[in-house]
Amino acid sequence: MWPKSLQPTPGSAFGLSRTLTTSHVHRPGVLSLGLGRPMRTKYDIRIMLALALAMSSCSRPTTPSTGDFDLEAASLAYKPNPVRVGDKVVFNYTVRNNGTNTVLGRTYQVDLYLNARLISFDHGTSDLLPGRTTSYGSSGGHFHWQPTNAARYHYRFVVDEQNTVRERIETNNVLEGDIDVVQNQANEERPNNPAAEQRRSSVLVRFDCHWPGVAEL
Repeated sequence: MWPKSLQPTPGSAFGLSRTLTTSHVHRPGVLSLGLGRPMRTKYDIRIMLALALAMSSCSRPTTPSTGDFDLEAASLAYKPNPVRVGDKVVFNYTVRNNGTNTVLGRTYQVDLYLNARLISFDHGTSDLLPGRTTSYGSSGGHFHWQPTNAARYHYRFVVDEQNTVRERIETNNVLEGDIDVVQNQANEERPNNPAAEQRRSSVLVRFDCHWPGVAEL
């Protein structure tokens, strides 16, 4: 999901969100841009129009069509390993620019899927210089996924999924593989064990307490 200095909300399946907040105070006949004072239409309308024009000229940057660009989904690891039912799983993954030119920020995206479900992303990426990497992960009690069933799950880490950057190599943008989730040892049942039978009946009623947005598959 995120550069280690930019962490998502606890258990969130969503990526980094950058929000600009302004306060607005409206009065009759007065326009406000949240700049700490009202703007009177007679004198300050020119300033407002100039700001609006400047903001309208801001657009998503475009990576030049010519140049040596090569984004690579360089590595992916997860912990704990092996994964057991109920574990809070964190993915650590890295994007590298193998080209000789800088890939501009916001011209490419980073997405992480689990069983075709998006669990982490960065769509507000930063400039990536030649030979440099950007690492994503989570810490401090944050996690990407908490499995509730023992099964095999498929992850897919994709860089520049929209193919907006013309790269020298287009075949190294994806890393994917499988994770075998095993039953938690504390919940493993032994045959002919009365305690196990009791646990089996208790599983019929369970309560899940988690942060909204946690991927449970």
